[in-house]
Amino acid sequence: MASCPCCSHTMLRHIRHNQIFWYCRHCWQEMPNFNSSPSLSKYSQSLENFMQKKVSVCELMKTEKVRQSVS
Repeated sequence: MASCPCCSHTMLRHIRHNQIFWYCRHCWQEMPNFNSSPSLSKYSQSLENFMQKKVSVCELMKTEKVRQSVS
């Protein structure tokens, strides 16, 4: 059995839409199958996209603050 990377509790293996994923009953979160490289790369890409969006929002907020201070 796999252990959760967040809390180290035992995870449950699930299959949905022909994909395997793990579910932590302690964190109540789905976790990617880290033993599968396609799953890991999909997770990494998702995380990278999230971080890029967050940076864009932060930059937009800074720009808006500058506009407000100039006005």
